[in-house]
Amino acid sequence: MADLSALLQDPLAHRALDALVRAETRVRRSLGHEIERRGLSPTAFSMLVVLESAGGSLELRTLRHRLALSKANASEVTAALEARDLVVRARNPFDRRALTLTITEPGRRFVEDLFPGHARRVRDAFTPLDEQDIQPASVDVHLDRVFRVFKVSSRPYIDVREEMDELTEEVVIGDDRPFFIHPGEFVLASTLQVVTLPDDILAQVEGKSSLGRIGLLIHATAGFVDPGWTGKLTLELSNVAKMPIALHFGMKIGQLSFLRMSTPVDRPYGSPGLRSKYQGQMAPTPSRAFTEFESGE
Repeated sequence: MADLSALLQDPLAHRALDALVRAETRVRRSLGHEIERRGLSPTAFSMLVVLESAGGSLELRTLRHRLALSKANASEVTAALEARDLVVRARNPFDRRALTLTITEPGRRFVEDLFPGHARRVRDAFTPLDEQDIQPASVDVHLDRVFRVFKVSSRPYIDVREEMDELTEEVVIGDDRPFFIHPGEFVLASTLQVVTLPDDILAQVEGKSSLGRIGLLIHATAGFVDPGWTGKLTLELSNVAKMPIALHFGMKIGQLSFLRMSTPVDRPYGSPGLRSKYQGQMAPTPSRAFTEFESGE
């Protein structure tokens, strides 16, 4: 057997283990972000999904075994769901020692509301990288189908201290219907891929030469992606040519290059206290600059 003390000094083993732990953390954070924003733990949401897929009711012990939960954990999660009227708990009429959980109508609506987006995030998180997207020193990213375009507004100007969501409206294109960006127009779009970075890697967003040669710019200033980021990248598209440009769902839109830090950062993007405004975004997101003024910053 190899000497354990020697193995513990192996830098490659340490880096591999560190990368595995950080990758798992980022995937969990990416998939659980929207669920936790709605006030539920991923475990509680999984319990609702299992109940709904099983027809609405299951014995608690069966549910506990399916989700590999301890009795204490299952009891705690059940209590949290009951408190929000998402499940009801009752004695099994055929076995008074057993408890049965039944999903309520609000619980069903919760699953119907969140599960399609959750399933999409799961697919995005585990979609394999196409070898054709791997360039000598970068990775190509593709265009999603959702855009945000600026509307005509009664505002005399844009005040960065005010919320701006109503300044834009969402436009969604189909597989065969392009989006036309007109000369001088500025729109927001996003990458099809979900990008998740560990705590010691940063990324830079760049355009594609072939698109730049027809006047399409893919970012104004937001070309830097912090360590710890997870989500789809919002693209700031501009047409500086003299003709409209047709953009198609799934086309190559840009590329990412990556730089390794000498050490992991102390506070990755999304850490408490950083007020990371766009962590976990899954669509083009309007400016959140106004949040910097909420506490007098």
